[in-house]
Formats: sequence, C-alpha cells, structure tokens
Amino acid sequence: SRPERRTSIASSSSRAPRSGRARGIGSTSGALITRSLVAEFASFPAVGAVFHAPGEGENHSIGGSSLSLKATSDDTDGTFFCSESVIEPGFPGPPLHVHHRVHDMFYVLEGTLTVRLEDETVEAESGSFVCVPPGTPHTFSNPGDRPVRMLNFNTPGGWEDYMRDLGAAFAEHGGPPPPEEIGRIASRYDFEVVTPSDAG
Repeated sequence: SRPERRTSIASSSSRAPRSGRARGIGSTSGALITRSLVAEFASFPAVGAVFHAPGEGENHSIGGSSLSLKATSDDTDGTFFCSESVIEPGFPGPPLHVHHRVHDMFYVLEGTLTVRLEDETVEAESGSFVCVPPGTPHTFSNPGDRPVRMLNFNTPGGWEDYMRDLGAAFAEHGGPPPPEEIGRIASRYDFEVVTPSDAG
C-alpha cells in the first residue's frame, strides 16, 4: 500500500524566518498594514460569548406558554434574537401580521406547529424550519393537545423587548390582557396586523 504522507511541522518551523524587507514589505508598508488591522479589530462589537445550559436564559411565562430568551440585542450588537418557547395546547396564536424589517424564523423541536404563510397553512412537524421575510403575512398556532417546543430567530435583534412587555402584561393581569392592550404593545414594535383580504 502507498505510505501515508506526513508534513513535518518541526522541519517547517525550523527554517530561518525571512525578513519583511526581503519579501518586499518595507517599514512604511508594514506600519500601514498594522494600522489597518488595529482599526479592523477595533470595529468589532464589544460583546462577549454567551452560554446557557438547558433551562437557562431570561425566562418568562405568557399565560400557559413559556419563553426563554437565549440571545438578545445586547448579546449580538443588535443583529440577532433567539428564544426557546413552549407553546401550550390550544394556543390560538397572534393575529395575522407582517414585519417590515424583521426576518422571522421558526425551528420546531417537539410537536407540530400550525403556521400560516400568506394564504397557505402548513403543519410544521418536529425538525421543520420556517423563514418569513419582511412583508409576508403570517401567524402560528398550536391547535393540538400537546405542547409545541420551538426556537424563534429574528434578524435584526430587538424582538426580546416585545416579548418582555407582553410577559409583563400577562403577569399584571394574571392572564391574557385585553386585546387593545396587546395591540398597543405590538404597535411599539415591528408588528402590523393585517386582514385576510390583505394577505390574499
């Protein structure tokens, strides 16, 4: 059989280094490159790594459903939002709506989520992924008799503030707040209710 070919790191690293000038990089060019690299790294967002063990995160109860914020604008320099939700059986879902900036995404972990996309309704089973671009009428619900566990992603970030306000309203009322209050909360964010005729 053909012998395995190996590359010796030791022999490669033992070679005498070549000077920058010998390779055609003078001191002026080197300084320019260094300043460029420093500027590039300085432009990186000042955020740190995030780790949540199972069940950890910023947890909220919304009626019989629950929500755990995993990644927020503060974690991602405003670029991304991620939550893990458990949707209670019989949950009717939000009204049909559109976002004008947000890409709304769902990944079903357990159960079957009913998703409406414009005038089409799909049954998103475990392992299903849905990506809803801005301007697309959509909603979701859980008409079944078992909970649905899913991940919800948004780009850009910021959706966590809507979920916090909604959770606070549920807690204040000890259950679902009046529809007009939910409407006022939604109006502060990228959430516009549409009618079925608008969707069609």
